[in-house]
Amino acid sequence: MNYSSLLGLPAFLVLFLIGGLHPSQADDSSPAPASGVLYANDFATSPINTTDTRWWISDPAKVTWVQDVIHEGKGSLKLTNPDKTKNIGAFGPFIPYTGPSLKLSLEAKLDSVLTGVVNPSVNAAVSVYYYDQDKHEINTPWPKYHDTQGLPEGSQDWQTYEKTFFLPAAATGVAFARIAVTLPGSGTIWIDKISLSQRP
Repeated sequence: MNYSSLLGLPAFLVLFLIGGLHPSQADDSSPAPASGVLYANDFATSPINTTDTRWWISDPAKVTWVQDVIHEGKGSLKLTNPDKTKNIGAFGPFIPYTGPSLKLSLEAKLDSVLTGVVNPSVNAAVSVYYYDQDKHEINTPWPKYHDTQGLPEGSQDWQTYEKTFFLPAAATGVAFARIAVTLPGSGTIWIDKISLSQRP
C-alpha cells in the first residue's frame, strides 16, 4: 500500500510516523486570498477535534491540547515523548495557496528536548509542506517540497519564531500548503499562536 498517497504526507514522514496517524475526513479547499493571513490558530479550541480544525496526530497519548501552558494564545498544542521510542507529530489542514512566498509565525516553549534519539539527522521542527491541486506532495525540484523552521535542543521559555519561505519558479504547481510540527526525539514542545501568511 502506498501510505504516502493515502495520507497526503511526504513518504519519509509516513515511514517514521508509522506508529499510527488518525486522519481527518474533513477538507479545507476554500479559495486563498491574494495576500494576507491564510491560516491562524491561537488554540482556543482543541486542534485535535477533527470536525473542527482538522489536524492529524501521530499518537493521541503524546499529542494533546492544553490550556495550562500558554503564552499569548488561548491554549497550546503539546507534543511530549518521555519514552524516546518513536517520532511524533501533528499535521495541520491543507491550506489553499498561490505563492510566491509564505511567512510562518509561531510561539514555542521547550522542556528537555533531545533530538536524534531515533534518527540522529532529524531535529524537532515546524515545517511547511507543499502539495499540488490533487493534494499530492510536490517532490521536485528537490528538496523544495517543504521548508523548515528548526527548534533547538534543551529547555527555553516562550519564544517567537518567524520565517519567510520562497518557492522556486519551478514549483509552479503548488496549490496547497500544510503545517507540520514534529518531535523526533524526547522532551516536550508547546506550540501557541501559529499562523501562515501569503506574501506578495
